[in-house]
Amino acid sequence: MIGYDAEPDAVRAALACVSAAGLQGVVHIEKRSLAEVEAPSGLTGLVVCNPPWGERLGNRRELESLYAALGRQLREHFVGWEAALLCGDTSLGRSLGLRARKRNVLHDGPIECQILRIDVHEPKPRPLGADGKPEPAPVRERSEGARSFANRLSKNKKKLRAWSKREGVSCYRLYEADIPEYNFAVDLYEAADTGLLHAHVQEYAPPDTVDEGDARRRRGEALAVIREDLGLTRERVHIKRRERQKGAKQYAKLDDSGNEFAVREGPARLWVNLDDYLDTGLFLDHRPVRAKLREAAAGKQVLNLFCYTASVSVHAALGRASSTTSVDLSRIYLEWAARNFALNGLACVGPEEDQGYRRSRPAHELIRDDALEWIREQGSRRWDLIFCDPPSFSNSKRMRGTLDVQRDHVEIIHRCAALLRPQGQLWFSTNLRKFKLDIEGLDGLVVEELSGTIPPDFARNKTIHRCWVITRRG
Repeated sequence: MIGYDAEPDAVRAALACVSAAGLQGVVHIEKRSLAEVEAPSGLTGLVVCNPPWGERLGNRRELESLYAALGRQLREHFVGWEAALLCGDTSLGRSLGLRARKRNVLHDGPIECQILRIDVHEPKPRPLGADGKPEPAPVRERSEGARSFANRLSKNKKKLRAWSKREGVSCYRLYEADIPEYNFAVDLYEAADTGLLHAHVQEYAPPDTVDEGDARRRRGEALAVIREDLGLTRERVHIKRRERQKGAKQYAKLDDSGNEFAVREGPARLWVNLDDYLDTGLFLDHRPVRAKLREAAAGKQVLNLFCYTASVSVHAALGRASSTTSVDLSRIYLEWAARNFALNGLACVGPEEDQGYRRSRPAHELIRDDALEWIREQGSRRWDLIFCDPPSFSNSKRMRGTLDVQRDHVEIIHRCAALLRPQGQLWFSTNLRKFKLDIEGLDGLVVEELSGTIPPDFARNKTIHRCWVITRRG
């Protein structure tokens, strides 16, 4: 018998139970995430699982994603096995994508639950059509709303097809809550190495006035349309629930799949992860900003503050910047940034390596620090081009205080401008929808809003971000 759990406390408790029962050597307990669980080589048997039910743990979308991941793991690694899953909500059981051959109903106190008995088989191949290719899966009967959603997806895809092909865009927003009842954002990502298409679906949390059952039905309809009309398997549709995030939740890990793949953006190749975090590692609406900055970066020393995964820095480096410096507080995102540099054949230093450079400063460096504190400590260092895209709000524990871009932007801009060389430029960007730039507070600076930064796939959302080019007067 082999047991796994992702939580260290649960593993310790299980080991204590095994010891108390005198079953050492018979029962093996190990800490593993769901994504790491595989069947022992050459064996078949029974998989028993008691995933969260939703009565006490997790919100609905997180649980649906968890059950979908569990079904995917069974299909990929446990073919020929039997699975017995204790499930407190039959609708969550549907997210597995597996059919139960038997259901046993029982009660845990007031909670009615079921044991789902599942035989895990190889997926049946689709019959071949006259052209020798697999026939498309049958399309379920659709409601009027689902048909409208499908028509809008088709219309948008046709509208964006010529543009994306002409511009070489392989990742773009297909749908942005065009129909209020289907309140989703749908982004398409094409893997650079395989050419496979993935859909990243973000459901905007409905108001309390919307019935949860109706929202769940529309969610199911939308996902079915996306899979069927875009020809995607379940594994290539990645869904998340978008809510207002506070504090550490802004950057909290949602999963531990490690499923990342490279995408192309102009001359750059960049890693994205559609499962493990709320954001994917690449802000698609900033695509034109990155392209413009790449063109402006030649021969310049570039500073990228609040750099996230440093896609801006990679573009600047590919645009022949003489150096880039990327600063962020997150170790995870800086390690991601280092992989982005490596993917493009660019050497960089940091974030954890010794940065007390003895001879010369490297061309591309990653620095883990509070960007606001770091810029206060730079003394005589100067840059030709600074890109600053702070979060709307942050109260990370590693910061000395909080950051509110509306409250703090005047100080941030002045401190960045002080680090510019003569004729240098600060590009300041924000995605705060109601942001108001305090022009009067920016005395001594020349401010010009950068035009042409909203791409066609975000045309419905003209306030997705704003960007200004700021220079010192005189």
